[in-house]
Amino acid sequence: MHSTGRELLDVALAEGPLVAAFFHEDQLPLVALHRHMRMVGMASLSRDGQLLSDVVQRLGYRVIRGSTSRGTLRVGRAALRALQQEGASLALAVDGPRGPRRKVQEGAVAFAAMAGRPLVFLAVHAAPAWRARSWDRFLVPLPFARVELRYGLLPAPATGRAARKQLTQRLEARMKALAEG
Repeated sequence: MHSTGRELLDVALAEGPLVAAFFHEDQLPLVALHRHMRMVGMASLSRDGQLLSDVVQRLGYRVIRGSTSRGTLRVGRAALRALQQEGASLALAVDGPRGPRRKVQEGAVAFAAMAGRPLVFLAVHAAPAWRARSWDRFLVPLPFARVELRYGLLPAPATGRAARKQLTQRLEARMKALAEG
């Protein structure tokens, strides 16, 4: 395993909890490689979300269940409590649970802004790898694959709606560049 920009994650974590943003397709390698960190994941209320929740809880993560369409207020409160009161970082797929692929939703930026915490974003490259024929093109590194993690950092965002919207667009562009580069 190789990483680029890992020091961004380490420095941000040394200062306290953060929001970690990644594309839905990259979940498998990220879950396996970051399980030693104190992170709270988010999973939808769907069957796929239940499967993800079961797997990541076995690896030691705590999971908040909900979605943008169901349980939004409860999920938001639980996520902020994890960041602000429990000192846990929040990890979420920014284009899930239904896509479109690599289209960043505002949730990660909003949580980082409300908690006043930095946002670390990640991308995974793996070769050889298999990609599912799903909306997200889910990545599964094959045995003996070379896996590279790439990290980027945005400081704690401003809390205004217009600033969050602009930062979400910037985050999407930077994440896509990291994923494609």
